[in-house]
Order: sequence, then C-alpha cells, then structure tokens
Amino acid sequence: MVERATLSPDVKDRFEADERLQIPLEGVSLPFGEPGKLTVRLAGPGELRTAAYHQLMQYYVSHESTAFEDPETDETRQLGMVLGASDGSTFVNLVPQRMGKATFRIDVLFADGGVATQTFEVAVKPPEKPPMQLMNSIDGTHMDLFMAATTLHLLLTAPNNVRKLFPVVQMKDNQPLILLNASNVKFEVKQAEDPVIRLDPASGEVTGLRMGHGLIGTSFAGAESETCVVVIADLTKGDPSNCEELRRHR
Repeated sequence: MVERATLSPDVKDRFEADERLQIPLEGVSLPFGEPGKLTVRLAGPGELRTAAYHQLMQYYVSHESTAFEDPETDETRQLGMVLGASDGSTFVNLVPQRMGKATFRIDVLFADGGVATQTFEVAVKPPEKPPMQLMNSIDGTHMDLFMAATTLHLLLTAPNNVRKLFPVVQMKDNQPLILLNASNVKFEVKQAEDPVIRLDPASGEVTGLRMGHGLIGTSFAGAESETCVVVIADLTKGDPSNCEELRRHR
C-alpha cells in the first residue's frame, strides 16, 4: 500500500503500482539465518529505493503475535537492495529468521512516484552450515533479554513448577541472536527411570514432577546444547547440581 512506503522524502506524488513488482516463488526455498537470493522482476521508469521487511514472532507474557520488523543492522539494511546478476536478472538478498515458512514484505519506490508492495511467504530450509551457537533461553520476549538457561531450577508446587525454554541460535560471530520455535529443534531428556521432569517438545514447557535432576539436550542443524533442570522443594536450601551424574553416564 502507498501509505506504507515511506521510502524517501524527496519524491513525486505517489501512486500504487503493485503490478510493477513480480516475485516468482514456485520451487524457491531460502536457507534459515543466511542470506539467500530471491529473484524479483521490476517494470518501471527506474527504481529509487527498495525496503525488505521480515514478519517475526513476538512473545509476550500472556500471548504471541506477529509483526513486521525493520532491519536492525547495517548488514540487513543492505539486504533490501535490488541487485543485478551477470545473466541480467535482478534479485534481493533475504535472511529468513523463521523455519518452515517466512513472511516478507518488499516495498519498491520508482522514480515517477509509483510504489509497488508485495507481501509473500517463502519456504525456508535448514542452514547449510551449523549455527555458531545454540542455547535455551529462559526469556523469549526480545533478543536483548535472551539469557542462557544452562541450569534451570523448579519447585514442586504451582506456579513455580513450570518454566518454558526458548531455543535461540546465533549463526555467526557478531550476528544477532535468532529465536526458534520449540518445534524447530530436537529435545532429548535424560533422567532417572522414575521421571523428575516432563517436557512438552511442541512448546518447550518443562514441568517438575519430583525432586531430582533432568538433563535436556537440544539440537538444531548440527549445533547442540544442554540444560540441567534441578527440581527442589525449597529455594532457600538450593541444590548446586549441574546434572554431573547424568552427564557422566551418557
């Protein structure tokens, strides 16, 4: 829509020109967390500027929602540029931050004031290289709040007997952390025959059942991490364990 495209302050009166932007998606998939080329076809008097937006999941205390977020780093801002290939085709580089399918919006501003906007879904495949880091966070509301849950303490009584794990990956050094859905990773629980914890792999929710220790292994695209869950009756007494006995007997 024209009202969305605040791409440049110095431009002629704007008008809708969505037909000038075509994005062929049949058979296309992009790698998770890595720049992938997406072919675009432009028809107009010259493109002034292009912006690409990614629809990301946002977690709140009581619910989840989705919203389009502007690129946050210089590197991802540059990924919104329309580039030319040696064969004469044009493309944009996009970095999907959701597995399965990712939703993007591309806005193109043309020299005569025409504005083309396309919102679309593109298939996302696992990354070609393992992430540099995988961890479980105890908070999923914002990347600045991601805190590694290497050890998680639970009580026996509600509501403190339940916590949720948020898998987070970092593809390369100095790149932002990316929040995964729990269903994107593989969880493996090691514990005594009489279960200490219960893990819902679809949501990442961990419930304490009795006092003791449970070791949760998490894997994604070749990266691995572990979280020790310690279930105790009284926080004031504590339990400094890091599930050493479960790590020794793997």
